[in-house]
Amino acid sequence: MASLDRIDDPRVSPDGHHVLYALRTVDFAANKASKSLWIVDLKTHASRRLKISDGGATSGRGARTLSPALSEASGPASQPVWAVPVAD
Repeated sequence: MASLDRIDDPRVSPDGHHVLYALRTVDFAANKASKSLWIVDLKTHASRRLKISDGGATSGRGARTLSPALSEASGPASQPVWAVPVAD
């Protein structure tokens, strides 16, 4: 079970068309884990990793207008908020 990827903090968009979630993966050879944000389209079941994960984003919420994913970077510094459109 430890080798399985883990899904955390799923959030349904306000329009009900997408789910934003965090995916935790473990690299046992490197002895480290990483977390990234993903979004899945509930109609097509297509999922994709959000590029904002490269900047350290590990959690998100949906906004009521335009359904962007709003994310906070985790860390000791202040936590900035980014707006990311659902479609690239």
